[in-house]
Amino acid sequence: MNSKNKKINYGLILLAVLIFQFGCRLDKNKKDFQNQDVSKKDVNSDIYIFAPNGWNSHLIGEPISFMIEVIGNEQIIFSKDYGIEIFMKDQDEWIEVDLVTTKYAKEDIILHPSDDTPRYSGSIMVIPILDTYLTPLEIRAIIFGYKFIDGVKTDQLVAAYTDIWLFPKE
Repeated sequence: MNSKNKKINYGLILLAVLIFQFGCRLDKNKKDFQNQDVSKKDVNSDIYIFAPNGWNSHLIGEPISFMIEVIGNEQIIFSKDYGIEIFMKDQDEWIEVDLVTTKYAKEDIILHPSDDTPRYSGSIMVIPILDTYLTPLEIRAIIFGYKFIDGVKTDQLVAAYTDIWLFPKE
């Protein structure tokens, strides 16, 4: 086999490996949601989660407060901790980390569609259990709820996520 054919064969093999890897990453992205059966159209379309700057120091080891709003047209029912999961980005992978929930309700939470007033929003505070890091960390918070229609919890799962950066304490 001449040199040109070898290069073409190696190129085709490399292309096949890259296509396979990309396909696996698409599947891995769904695992960010802990194998929850949530469709992509139901992620960040009915609920919104964010970490207000004024509420957070964004330092590793400090509590993180999140605000949750319903941006769809239906009420959403959440478990008392919003089903929150926290992940840390490690190279190209999201790894779930343990957390301590410091503020949560005593029972399920029903949020109404937001009309841009805080009275229809929810909040939760968590402390991710992280080792001491000397470099900034990217964190992903994911929440889960169900549509709540005519006073009944449906089986339509919805989710939202936000990514934030945490920085080492000086």
